[in-house]
Amino acid sequence: MASAEEAQGNAERLAAVLGIDPDDDTAWRAVGPARFVDAQQQLMLSAGGGGVRLDSGMMAFRPTVDGAVLPGSPWDAVAAGSAAGVDLVIGTNRDEMKLFNMLDPGLSELDDDGLAERLAALLDGGSARRAIEAYRAARHGRGEPVEASELWTAMVSDQFFRAPAGRFAALQSLHAAAYAYLFCWESPMAALGSPHAIELPFVFGTLDVPMVDMFAGSGPDAIRLSELVQDAWVAFARTGNPSTDALGRWPRYDDADQATMVLGRDCRVEKAPQAEELAVWA
Repeated sequence: MASAEEAQGNAERLAAVLGIDPDDDTAWRAVGPARFVDAQQQLMLSAGGGGVRLDSGMMAFRPTVDGAVLPGSPWDAVAAGSAAGVDLVIGTNRDEMKLFNMLDPGLSELDDDGLAERLAALLDGGSARRAIEAYRAARHGRGEPVEASELWTAMVSDQFFRAPAGRFAALQSLHAAAYAYLFCWESPMAALGSPHAIELPFVFGTLDVPMVDMFAGSGPDAIRLSELVQDAWVAFARTGNPSTDALGRWPRYDDADQATMVLGRDCRVEKAPQAEELAVWA
């Protein structure tokens, strides 16, 4: 969520692009949808970084707790049981941010000093250094790349996607059944790893759509995973439990053991996968 101050600043910038007074409600209401979209794109592109920055860091145009349209923090609401009785499947992909690395031309030249400088926006100096050490040690132990660019991508993937998903699952697990997954199928485009959106053709059975194979892959293993995933999603929709005979038992998530279904070439349940890295964001 954006703060009220961030939203105000971005609204003023958008008003400037539209050529209207930011305090004129009538002028805002007179802007048609197509003009809004054009102005938003113009503003985002002028902000640099492919249009994903502005004051709010990632995704400037996002919900804001204003006390009216959104009366309070969704985190607080879910923790208090606002979605009690609503079962949940939630998860992320292992390398979410690799889909967006093309928007970061300086990433390939990143060294540890640059990594620490970037992390300073998220963590204080001592915590940033400890975070680098924690990620490098954990990834080295798993035989994964430990260059600064790889560490940054893993860190932002966890900070922006995975850690919040785990927190949300833990909060909802107090009021309903929650199930977590980590999607690890790798794109044939090696630089992408298991990026944002790669799970979608597996969930919707669209691996055979032209060009999708270049992004998500093809072949018997891919088809098998898609069938496992679709069966699990349908089982959850039907019964509230994503366990299936083919996939096996998918245990409920709680904050104690953080049981997570790892979905990839080999599907398995792990307790608190990559816990060392996620502890950085706890």
